[in-house]
Amino acid sequence: MDTAIRTKASLVFLGPLTTAAAPESERSVTYPDLDALMRSGVQPQGIYLRSVPHQVWRNWLHRIRQSDWWNLPVFAEPALRDAQLYVDALCSVERAREITEGMALRRQTLPDPGDVLGLEERLLYFLYERGQQAGFRPLLDRDSDQLYRYPVAEQLACAQENVSQTLEELRRRGLLRSEGLVDRTRLCSGCGSAHIHFVDVCPHCQSLDIRREPTLHCFACGHVSAESQFVEGGTLACPKCHVHLRHIGVDYDKPLAQYHCRSCQRSSVDSMVQARCLDCARTSTPDELEVREVGTLMLSASGRQSVRNGGVGEAYPPLKARNYVDPQGFKRMLDWASDIQARNPQFSFHLMRMELEHTGLPDQQLSSWQVTELLDEFAVRLNAQLRESDLITRVDEHSLWVILPYTMPQGLQSRIEKAMEKLAQEEGESKHLALSVRLRSMEVKAVTGGKEAPSASNLMQKMQAGTLQEA
Repeated sequence: MDTAIRTKASLVFLGPLTTAAAPESERSVTYPDLDALMRSGVQPQGIYLRSVPHQVWRNWLHRIRQSDWWNLPVFAEPALRDAQLYVDALCSVERAREITEGMALRRQTLPDPGDVLGLEERLLYFLYERGQQAGFRPLLDRDSDQLYRYPVAEQLACAQENVSQTLEELRRRGLLRSEGLVDRTRLCSGCGSAHIHFVDVCPHCQSLDIRREPTLHCFACGHVSAESQFVEGGTLACPKCHVHLRHIGVDYDKPLAQYHCRSCQRSSVDSMVQARCLDCARTSTPDELEVREVGTLMLSASGRQSVRNGGVGEAYPPLKARNYVDPQGFKRMLDWASDIQARNPQFSFHLMRMELEHTGLPDQQLSSWQVTELLDEFAVRLNAQLRESDLITRVDEHSLWVILPYTMPQGLQSRIEKAMEKLAQEEGESKHLALSVRLRSMEVKAVTGGKEAPSASNLMQKMQAGTLQEA
């Protein structure tokens, strides 16, 4: 039924009435199940779950979050304790009505929920409606690939949408912030899984077959090895010089226990720790894993602003560059410069796009967080190459844009390539990465034979698509 002709109702109830003393105001808006509510023609502002079996309320919640009512608050009786992480609150009816009315007032200042299409927008819109104290709470689940998942966020996602990746992207872009540290996990740098198995191996040959054994030190020749190597016919004898060892402190002593490898027969004071991903079988060292802090995800100030502006497509964290401007400001400056050039052809400037690319082998592929870190590091180095009058911005995850007034791009391009080569060499020493930066630049001019200035959006779209001639 078209929601435009539905009857408005503040709070409706799902499930059987548990007491005959329920007021008439509740009886009139109580429905035995979700199908009955949908057939009723009522447009609820909030939904209150009565005591029903676990599988029933889980099914209702899933259907609500996938319907036109996806953003509505859902409450449950305090008796439904296992629903706490899935609903807005376990509370009394009076408290549910209070929250529902407050959300209805806040919703009047936002776009229509039917216009919110992408998962990123749905997640941010959902939190904004619930106020500054709302957040997605984590749930420990050993079956989850990242050990923790966010049940409410999962309810809002369609079948093909990756919830964990989207939440991490929003957090990295500064639209969500983590509040209240719950745990700290380490993720595989290849597939992002938290199912990591840590094993001690031989630091020389990486064999698993190592044992921690007491060691002996022969004073005659200085040989140090596992005690088992010195046992000969029930007595102790050095396997190297064959001297019989009778008295500790005179013929030999016992240093600290060492690890002895049965594969290469070498000993070492410490073992080497390997991190093995149980999902993709990737082997790495612990310091190569991504460390992620787990907490309640809440809207940041930037996230709230993006909801009020009606979109998150250009909300990326600022770079560590002194002449960085936000994407909207960059486009306004590009429009302004284009208009000036159209009126005064003596004014010249270039537009440059820089895109970070990975050129290594498939098994050396970078994760998104690694690329983001490298892009931030590259932006810091780029500071030394730009003038005060140059402007830089970031409108997607892996690329930068620069406005260069009265500057020929060839010299800057050469310096940027050298800076990128140095960064790749430094990072590649430990990570074996092959990185490059793809540069495109063009001189912006008005349309030939007229004074029509090309718009910023048109210039950037054509350059990104590769349909503009490079300078």
